[in-house]
Amino acid sequence: MGIHEHLKKLGEVLTNHKPELLRLAFVLGTIIVLLLLFVNLADEVLEKSTDSLDRSALLAINERSNPVLDATFVNGTEAAGKIGASILTVLAVGIFAYRKHYRKALFIAVAIAGTALINLVLKLYFVRQRPDLWERLVDETTYSFPSGHAMISMAIALSLVLMLWRTKYRALATIMAFIYVLFIGFSRLYLGVHYPTDVLGGWLVSSAWVIACWLMFYSDKVRSKARVR
Repeated sequence: MGIHEHLKKLGEVLTNHKPELLRLAFVLGTIIVLLLLFVNLADEVLEKSTDSLDRSALLAINERSNPVLDATFVNGTEAAGKIGASILTVLAVGIFAYRKHYRKALFIAVAIAGTALINLVLKLYFVRQRPDLWERLVDETTYSFPSGHAMISMAIALSLVLMLWRTKYRALATIMAFIYVLFIGFSRLYLGVHYPTDVLGGWLVSSAWVIACWLMFYSDKVRSKARVR
């Protein structure tokens, strides 16, 4: 087969499988963009370029603190803590497994467990000290960047949205996930245990990881659709 025939065949493949290839390219592009944004943000954090803005944002939030908000965020932030996140993960995995959606259950478990491990490694690499701008309402002993609560909440929320996307619960799951992630992220700032860049960095890297997990678990479905054509 000559070069002309090879090019013609390649053109036919690209034409026939265009939707699947575009979808794959979009997913890969999204992962790359998220990682590039995280790397750029991390570089700024290491150079302390964001310190002034981080501190100003936290002080502005703290000016509006009151006892009601204190209680709300001290208790609410635990929804992405070790116990809260573990309960949510077990419930999600258990429900999908009970309904015999074993791949979905495994995906959620891997996405969330992997997120926790990645967070541990990144904290030890960046060793950023936590904010110390006022007397904090909660004690945290680990490093600051990226936020573990932000990463875990995003992993739980995004993995569930992805697994429910083709169901009638898509809209509800998306809205609840959005509220959950924002609440947890803001709670870390209100409590003074994280800088805004810690939370943003956590969201970026966690999203990249969860989407990468989705690609690993479900890329075979894209290929099978292509073969059917």
